[in-house]
Amino acid sequence: MDNTERDLCQLIIQARRLPCEQLEPCKDWTKEEIARAKKMYQKIDRLQSSPKISSKLFNEARDCCDMLSGYIRKLELHMLSSNTRAINSLTDLGNANKAAAIY
Repeated sequence: MDNTERDLCQLIIQARRLPCEQLEPCKDWTKEEIARAKKMYQKIDRLQSSPKISSKLFNEARDCCDMLSGYIRKLELHMLSSNTRAINSLTDLGNANKAAAIY
């Protein structure tokens, strides 16, 4: 396995851990998560175009990109739906969690 395949395998493993079912109501968290997912998508997409990788790994990378694309859409929709909420930063989220713990 050459470096390209090894790097691609590592990225796929990391990307599969990225999506989470429970999205935070914090806009900062969502923005960071979108940026992280997009960056990972771009890296995987770039590496999968290498002629040095096997067809099996190419298919895994393509499936992973599809999964990341769906996750990014989910995050963007979540961001739009959370525009009415008061939690705009990680500090606000921390304060909301503290307040919830008190009651």
